[in-house]
This record gives sequence, C-alpha cells and structure tokens, in this order.
Amino acid sequence: MNPKRKRILGILFGVILLYGGYGLLASQIQQMGYRESFSQLQHPQDTSLVDSLFLKIDYYPATYIDDSINFKSAHFVGELRSYTGDWEDINAFYETKTVEDEAPVVVMPVEVRRNDQQIWLDITSGAVFSPFVADLQSAINDHYRFGGILKKLTETESNLYLVYSVW
Repeated sequence: MNPKRKRILGILFGVILLYGGYGLLASQIQQMGYRESFSQLQHPQDTSLVDSLFLKIDYYPATYIDDSINFKSAHFVGELRSYTGDWEDINAFYETKTVEDEAPVVVMPVEVRRNDQQIWLDITSGAVFSPFVADLQSAINDHYRFGGILKKLTETESNLYLVYSVW
C-alpha cells in the first residue's frame, strides 16, 4: 500500500475515533450532570439508602405499527431505599418531584424474592407494570446478579422501594 493511501486511511480512522470518543464523552458528561441532579432529590424521613443505581437500559418501544422498530436505549438513575411506615406516605411524597429538565421521579415498591437457585428483585403488585418496567426490572436484576446485596437484604425484614428517573 502506498504511503499516501496509508495516510488517508490513518486520517479517516482518526476522524472516526474522535467522533466516537466525542459521543462517549458527551454522554458521560450528561450522565454525571443527571446523577448530580438526582442526588439533590429530597427523600422522606424514615427512609435510608440501600444502593445507588446508574444503568443504561435497552427497551422495546411499544408500538403497533410493525416489527421494524429497533430497541431504544434509556439512561436510568435511581436508588434502592428501605423505609419504615406507610407506603402511601412514601408514594405521596414523591408525587410532584422532578429532576433535571423536569423529568418525573417514579417510585415503586419492590421485594427481594428467592428460590433454591437464585435471588431477584421483584416489583410488587401495587406498582404500575408496563413493558418498559419489565425491561427495567430485568436490567436491575442483571446488575445485581453477581452482587451480594440482595442476599443481605433477604436476611433482613425491611420494606424496599425503587425511586428513579429515566432520560
């Protein structure tokens, strides 16, 4: 290959690398801002942080047009929290809360379940369930699959909820 062609390919590769790096860096900066904004969110008394979550979730946008729609991605920022007291008070506390760019804050009760082979986080029957929530639950369980936090939580008798926002 002649030197001129190598130089052109090198420049082309460099431009592609810069473009990809810029997209990744811009996404990381946006994610850091969103994390910071979410960390400013006030929580009810008698609740405590169990774990902070920052995930990228791939989900299928519900549509009835056809199957040519590709999966979309969303950035999830949230917290798994324990509480004492009444669930209705917790739910009412977050009802009007928003984070950066007026993104709504969603709250739902969760339980740690187990069988002989695995432990998972399950959304309780009192929560609104949708295809996105199913994808969210799957992503969170994948996140916790190898961690010991859920095993610790099965040993305690605490009420849990997930508070989050998606962008």
